[in-house]
Amino acid sequence: MHVLTANRTTRSQLALLLRDLGYTPTFHEDAKKLLGALSETPSDLLIDLSCELSEIELERLKAAQPTANLIGFQHYSESNTGNEIKAQGYTALIILPSHAERAKARLKNAFRNSTNESSSSRSWATRAPFGNTRSTGTAKTPRPFGTRPSYGTRPPFGSNRPSSSSKTSRPFANKPKVDIHARYLAAYSPIAKDFVQALKEGCTPGSTLVLTGEEGAEHELAAREFNYQFNQDATPLHTIPSNNICIKELEQMEKNANKAKQPINCYLGRTDDFSEESMEQIKLFQQYLDNLRNPHMQLIIAHEHGSETCFHRGVEASFKAVQAKAVTLTIPPLRARVEDIAPVCHTLLGTLRCAHPFLLVHYISNAAIEHLVEHRSELSYAKLVRQLRNAVALSQRNSIGVEEIKNYGESDVVNQHLLETMADEQFFKDQQSANF
Repeated sequence: MHVLTANRTTRSQLALLLRDLGYTPTFHEDAKKLLGALSETPSDLLIDLSCELSEIELERLKAAQPTANLIGFQHYSESNTGNEIKAQGYTALIILPSHAERAKARLKNAFRNSTNESSSSRSWATRAPFGNTRSTGTAKTPRPFGTRPSYGTRPPFGSNRPSSSSKTSRPFANKPKVDIHARYLAAYSPIAKDFVQALKEGCTPGSTLVLTGEEGAEHELAAREFNYQFNQDATPLHTIPSNNICIKELEQMEKNANKAKQPINCYLGRTDDFSEESMEQIKLFQQYLDNLRNPHMQLIIAHEHGSETCFHRGVEASFKAVQAKAVTLTIPPLRARVEDIAPVCHTLLGTLRCAHPFLLVHYISNAAIEHLVEHRSELSYAKLVRQLRNAVALSQRNSIGVEEIKNYGESDVVNQHLLETMADEQFFKDQQSANF
């Protein structure tokens, strides 16, 4: 077993884990030294993704060990987003948690799955041919089933024997991409689809998920999307206000989930709302989960980029300690999701019209959508929703155009007008004259 990593902490962790699994690891810090140490004897390779091997180096490794398994791994503390992990050239990919038992289980599964894949694809190469053979002794070797003495050899009926010139197939190479259905997020752009896929594969019970994003990103929608991808909303997403976080309550929720045999997800809100005491409670609960053999609870924390200036005293250091043990996924900004803007607009209008059928606005013009797409760098998800809400509520036309988008943006005058319209709705005798 050869291991390529330059991280001393990861090296120490893997040394203990691999020896417990019965392997004798040989560690290397450089790809050239690893290539020089490879022998003709097949040996699996563990590659740290932080080493960032080039395609040429990967091809050289596969050429030196054509039958070996190349397993890529990344440590939790080095993982900023699940979208960064690519499957090109590797037999399997894993994220290595800090928890020893879970890390050992993931390594064992990776070795077992890789061995099954490679052994099934190599079994034809090691199988004896079907042709008639003649023994050197007096007894004749019986003819294998499925062959004809006069017409040469053929494989058994129904077999799909690959040709000898074909290369050994590896997982992910020809694996069709599975379409991911999103329930809460608008995921029509490629980057949003990748994010939903990362949510689906993000965590396991007992870990912590940190959702980072720009100011105004849809953190809670992402948390609800994660819960849907995790358990299809079989259990609802639990939410706890930041000022009510208590380790006793969290422990009781974990015990109840364990008793019911139903893993649950708990959303704790944004980091800029946390107090120092709240962060300490989260740290203690992380330690509590680490000591459980079969945890059933998962924490979700939202963090806005640049919100550190709003942190309470002592929160920043505690949050870094919590994040070091967590999986961090970044919500893609709206400026990178051109295909998602139109669905967000039309869905919001349909939702508002269902709640308020007397709204004058019936549709959003293509020119307005194009204007929003053109100025998407100035928008976040929350700002887009508020701007559309104002335009739909206050417009006296049957469509939203560019002028409505510009006139009913976010300002103190518009917000005051909106509040007055909503407050005075009950006094309007003619519903057509009021929007909300």
